[in-house]
Amino acid sequence: MTEFGTPDIIDEERTAIVAEALQRLESDESEIIVQLYFLGRSLEEISRRSGRQRHRLYTLHRRALSKLRWCLQPYAAQRYGLSVKRPECPLCDSPYCEEINELIRNRDRTRTWKPVLDEIRDKYGIDMRGPQRLIGHERYHMIAVDPAFLEGVLQ
Repeated sequence: MTEFGTPDIIDEERTAIVAEALQRLESDESEIIVQLYFLGRSLEEISRRSGRQRHRLYTLHRRALSKLRWCLQPYAAQRYGLSVKRPECPLCDSPYCEEINELIRNRDRTRTWKPVLDEIRDKYGIDMRGPQRLIGHERYHMIAVDPAFLEGVLQ
């Protein structure tokens, strides 16, 4: 039993969920989280060791935390009944979200976002003026922990 009287299985569950979420981050994002929270290093120490500027590490840290929040929200809602307000996103709010995500995943990365923007407008009726929303959606919203994985851990 842990200090709060919950079974150790909950700790194993949380560890598995956090490990899964960390794997979904970019390598430099997961590295900053590991160094700060698991190795106890400061931004100054990481900056000194890596040669990266402190303000860049701070930005990287904030982005990584934002992604982790997004990834862990389904777990927090299911396990603890917590609801985290997600930012409004016309792609996430669309009933075609999974199809759109697949379209983004399979896009030709040697071309511009225009064909994707056109298809989302023509097929799904979502008119976006530029690729910024798509890039943000891909970077921050398409990384959530897989629901199948979540169900397996919570059983």
